Amino acid sequence: MNYGCCIWLILPFVAFGDAGARVATSGGPAACEAEPLSSDPHVITTDADFAASVFAIDLDGDNDIDVLSASGNDDSITWYENDGATPPSFTEHIITTGADGAADVFAIDLDGDTDIDVLSASRNDDSITWYENDGATPPSFTEHVITTDADFAASVFAIDLDGDLDVDVLSASFFDDTIAWYEMAEPTFGSCCLSDGSCLDAMCLADCAALLGWAWTPGNACDQTDCPGADAPATFLVENLSIENFTQDIADLAAFGTRYWNLPENDLAVDYLKQKLESFGYGNVVLDPYQFQGQQKFNVYATKIGQTRPLEMYIVGAHLDSFNINGNFEDAPGADDDASGCASVLEMARVFAAAQTDVSIRFVFWNNEETGLNGSAAYVESHRDLQGTPDEPTWLGMIQQDMILFDHGPGKVPDADVEFQAAHQADGHAVILAAFVAGAMQRYGDMPAEVGDNMNFTDSKSFWNDTAAISVRENQRVAEIGNGSNPCWHQPCDNPENYSAQDYEFGFNIVKMVAGALGELVNASPNLCPWDLDGSGVVGVGDFLILLGVWGPCEGCPADFDGSGDVGVSDFLELLGNWGPCP
Repeated sequence: MNYGCCIWLILPFVAFGDAGARVATSGGPAACEAEPLSSDPHVITTDADFAASVFAIDLDGDNDIDVLSASGNDDSITWYENDGATPPSFTEHIITTGADGAADVFAIDLDGDTDIDVLSASRNDDSITWYENDGATPPSFTEHVITTDADFAASVFAIDLDGDLDVDVLSASFFDDTIAWYEMAEPTFGSCCLSDGSCLDAMCLADCAALLGWAWTPGNACDQTDCPGADAPATFLVENLSIENFTQDIADLAAFGTRYWNLPENDLAVDYLKQKLESFGYGNVVLDPYQFQGQQKFNVYATKIGQTRPLEMYIVGAHLDSFNINGNFEDAPGADDDASGCASVLEMARVFAAAQTDVSIRFVFWNNEETGLNGSAAYVESHRDLQGTPDEPTWLGMIQQDMILFDHGPGKVPDADVEFQAAHQADGHAVILAAFVAGAMQRYGDMPAEVGDNMNFTDSKSFWNDTAAISVRENQRVAEIGNGSNPCWHQPCDNPENYSAQDYEFGFNIVKMVAGALGELVNASPNLCPWDLDGSGVVGVGDFLILLGVWGPCEGCPADFDGSGDVGVSDFLELLGNWGPCP
């Protein structure tokens, strides 16, 4: 768990414009100081007649920051498309010229479909209006009037004001002296249809459909089907999870004594995780290199290839390094932070290896989290533009598990905390993913789970502008972690023996919740050909070599066909008896 490597003195915020970007100034070392702003502006346009408001955001999803404006004399809401050059040039796109006396503009994903929508306040027609982004390239916008009773509307803003996980709208209006908020109603996305013609209704969409990559067809009514998750279809996966394996993996990782990034034990932990993934039958384990402070370091991952949508994937991660806040980096066992998350990812990788999935899954162990999320940030930077290829399927979502072993305190009821980050580009999609994962606890676990909106300071942050990114934790980021939640956090006492059987049961409930949710998202099903260890569709030499590689004691290995706890002669004979194409 990382708090960052630089300590800043944050001075009061300075606001520019009505609802534009907010800028914080800071003290600190001279190396952190910015150059003063030039007095010579870069002009985007001189045609915004009585320009009143400006807002900056990536409106078209191409990872460049675009610019929005509201101008009162020409009644215009306009966006300027950034071409990504250095310095950028901008292409004008008019959203509307009907915002009578346009005064303010704001942008956020208002309807939860992962596209950035636009809000405006107009003085002359007393209106608060939102413009729905259709997700095209470049996007078009459909106007929806929220109210025409905001007398001389001057300002608009949006945030989840009532904590119900959807975005509400705020307005300020001059002549009626009013500050008002408008509660977002239940989403009405229309129908979501599968390739076979079956569809989900709007209520089901709000729960889960957006996560599955299905086609949006607003207004196209068709027969309702059950929402994925209604009948706990991933039970077969959850029942194969092992709390003994979970506990042992935590002990094994903590036994290194430390996994701090620049110590030999970090490299040993990388090798341990690589060997574990290979023992599950993954023949595609990757040591993914990046540079940190002049050294080559590695993230570790293996990929479960989907059968019907192999070029799309969910990423499930935890960080492998550990940290002692007292400066004795050789004494950082990190059982909770984050051997517990790594053990969860290992158990899921093991059970999914023996299943079939429609969608791919990447099981990742990040390095250099404790130094500032460097491993995951390097991965995003180097893999982002490769999406849609066999080496890097398109990211549907990222689920991070960071500290899942401890939830104590006077009067505290243990619960899982699933968090997204409010007001970031993919937050509408991430809200749905977080709610879906937390909801899976009702089907696969036996304790409460809640959703929060401050995911910061963990590896999912590296992804939050690119895909739906969430974190799963033992405690809420702001209210609990770092405020006495776990006295052994970043301490030498973060050792396996300092956690009780109840703690391990608590963590294992989180493993079950995430595994169950993930199983539903990728449409997992039992493998009807378990001898096909390499997923080729044929039982052959590749599978024989995998079996040989794990010969001997191997509790829970996919190659342990007879469940004896050892891979041996009987398993070899079973594989030989099923040699050839899978049925």
